[in-house]
Amino acid sequence: MQQALDTQYAGFNAPDAALDPIQIVRRYPDVRDREIVAFIAAGLAFGRVASIMASIETVTALMGPSPAAFVRAFDRRRDGARLASFVHRWIKGGEMTALFLTLQRMLEEFGSIEACLAAGYDPSHEDVGPALDAFAARGGKSYFFSRPSTGAACKRMKIGRAHV
Repeated sequence: MQQALDTQYAGFNAPDAALDPIQIVRRYPDVRDREIVAFIAAGLAFGRVASIMASIETVTALMGPSPAAFVRAFDRRRDGARLASFVHRWIKGGEMTALFLTLQRMLEEFGSIEACLAAGYDPSHEDVGPALDAFAARGGKSYFFSRPSTGAACKRMKIGRAHV
């Protein structure tokens, strides 16, 4: 069954088949940049598609050619000021600044978002829920870091990782 589903998926998985944030993620050849853009894109993936795409484009333009380097060098004063006018529905520049600082800490401590998530993984657990909870705890109290233990589906975190 898996092979049949993979074959069907491959038949429909044309890079330009639909207006989709993954198109923005795929612009970056470096997996470190794709990881950052995918996480942000997944976090902003609510609302009208045109609005989602515009918001992701705004953030990626601010980050420049290497989103991972931008996050590693993020400065609250310098870069936070550039984010001040950002708005995507209820997400504003302050939330984005907090997200970048959180991602910066994750990169400094773990090297990647994936490694941060993997640090909470225990193969003896029935599912990845505890790993997602541990990851979200590292993210703090933020919309971008949902917790399955509170009933959240964590769809955005799973979507972001699936496309890196």
